[in-house]
Amino acid sequence: MAMEEVNVATLVQSEDDLAHGKPGAAVQRTLQSFPDLKTVKGGDRLMTRAQRVMATAIVRMDGLLAVRGFDASTCAERRANLEWAVAALRYVDRLDPNRPIIQSELAEALSALPEHQEEAARILEDLARREVMPSPYGFRALARLRRWAGDAAGERDALNESRRLQRPPPPDDPAASGF
Repeated sequence: MAMEEVNVATLVQSEDDLAHGKPGAAVQRTLQSFPDLKTVKGGDRLMTRAQRVMATAIVRMDGLLAVRGFDASTCAERRANLEWAVAALRYVDRLDPNRPIIQSELAEALSALPEHQEEAARILEDLARREVMPSPYGFRALARLRRWAGDAAGERDALNESRRLQRPPPPDDPAASGF
C-alpha cells in the first residue's frame, strides 16, 4: 500500500475514533503518521486533515494532552494546546468555509477559552437554529455555554439533542475511550 493510502486510512480511523468518543486513540493514531503536524504551516490536504483531527481531539480532551510537542503539565501548557487547536481549526475553516462539521468543531474549540465563548455561542446557536448541527459534541458545547449564560431550559434542550445524535461504539470494539 502506498504511503498516501496508509495516511488516508489512518485519518479515516482517527476520525472514527473521534466520532466514537475516543480522542486519545485518535491522537495516537494520527501522530504515528503525522509526527510533525504541530509545526507544519499550511501543509497538503492530508496534513490539514490530520491537524483538524488533532485539534478536535485536543479540545475534547480539554487540552490535557502530553505527547510529542504538546505538553499539559501546567495550566499555561493546557491553554497553549487549546490555542493551537483554535488556530488550526480557524485555518481549516478558512480553507473550507461554511461546512457545519468544521464550524461545529471550531466552535467547540472556541468555547474552551473564555475570550472566545461569545463567538462560539453565535456559531453553535446558528447551527442549531438551522438544524445542521453535525455531532453531539457541538450540542454539548452549546449546552455548556447556555448553562453559563443561565439558560437552564436551553441547556436541557441542547443535552437532549446531543443524546439524540450520540453514536454508540461499534459492537466489536472493547475500548470505549481514551488511549
